[in-house]
Amino acid sequence: WFDRRTTVRVLLDFQTVAAEWQGAATNLERQATALEEAAAARDMRDASEAEASLRARIQAANYRAAAQQWRKLVTTSWLQLQIAVPSGIQRASRSWVITPETPASLAELTGSTGYLSGFISILVLGMAFLLLISSVLWWLL
Repeated sequence: WFDRRTTVRVLLDFQTVAAEWQGAATNLERQATALEEAAAARDMRDASEAEASLRARIQAANYRAAAQQWRKLVTTSWLQLQIAVPSGIQRASRSWVITPETPASLAELTGSTGYLSGFISILVLGMAFLLLISSVLWWLL
């Protein structure tokens, strides 16, 4: 009863997020390649076909730029997680910095309220009990 331990565990796994972002980049690259192939297959002698081909090439370039942004997001993103647990008079705290490429890990923090706080709480309860008994005895007089 004197020594209480509080443990907080959090599973940190952002590899699925990285996989989703990489998948989005790959999908955009595939669409850009398909647009460029379709643009190359158009007849450039017709003005409307040439315009459609140019629009498709511009759209492909935009898709490639978006794919590059998704890849950049995977390599430059990070998350800072801070956990604090009450531990007696002070608070136990710890911070973790995680990137999407960080392997899955378990963040764990344990805080202990120690003997001093338990002793003080027993002492306060004892004093309250003695005060209650003395007031009952005083009332009976």
